[in-house]
Amino acid sequence: MEEFIKEKKTVYKTRDPLGQSIEVCEGLYNEEHMRLLLVDGAMQSAQYLDPLRPDELAFEYMREFEWAFRLHPSARRVLLIGGGGFAYPRFFLKQYPEKSIDVVELSPTIVEVARDYFGLRALEAQYSDRLRVIVGDGHRYLEKLSATFAATDASVRVANAGDREAHTAAEEDSLRYDAILNDAYIGYKSSASMQASAQLFHQCLTDGGLYAANMVTALRGLHSIQMRRERKNFQKVFAYTFLMQCDDEISPFVPQNNIFFASDTAFEM
Repeated sequence: MEEFIKEKKTVYKTRDPLGQSIEVCEGLYNEEHMRLLLVDGAMQSAQYLDPLRPDELAFEYMREFEWAFRLHPSARRVLLIGGGGFAYPRFFLKQYPEKSIDVVELSPTIVEVARDYFGLRALEAQYSDRLRVIVGDGHRYLEKLSATFAATDASVRVANAGDREAHTAAEEDSLRYDAILNDAYIGYKSSASMQASAQLFHQCLTDGGLYAANMVTALRGLHSIQMRRERKNFQKVFAYTFLMQCDDEISPFVPQNNIFFASDTAFEM
């Protein structure tokens, strides 16, 4: 990473309970002065130090997440899996004053680092009604949410009352998300677990809701096999899927950032 960050200066360094090395540094990245979050030496988040660009997204793939709201403009309640330095939530909250976002971050240390070095504490104070930070595993969070729906369905069957059923349906819909953005994407090895993952995302979305994930994969060749297998499993659950290359100047045979979309509503580009 040293070769990509010029004039690198470490601001803070620690380890989290997961055993990860967490480093906040400043330097020149792509000829821009930035503050960066490194996890085990890999770049996880970046923020411009230019006071005129505090909310601008530094990574191209994050800017491509904006397609989620072009494809599903009526989305209001959003879940982001993977907070990092909370660069995207900062952009989102300024860009969409009518929307709210829940952010699930696995590492409690990263959340505290984001509060101390990337402005998260100020965001939480300013947008307390539209930003919720959840420390935990994103997949397990959705499993618990899905279990809530299952328990509610069971209570409806026991109650066997029309009014109760209508009320419960409204309650369930308020818990589901219009869009789920996955910035902590990890592929699954077994076909069964990949399809189960797709089903879980589907269960936690509102009707016509949209799932979007940052996929680091090649588009063609041997390095694309896992992606194609994943996409087939999502196609068994969602009516429509779409993979967007973030930088079309990169060879399709090289692993790179892509945004994968899935929905039951047809995409209108």
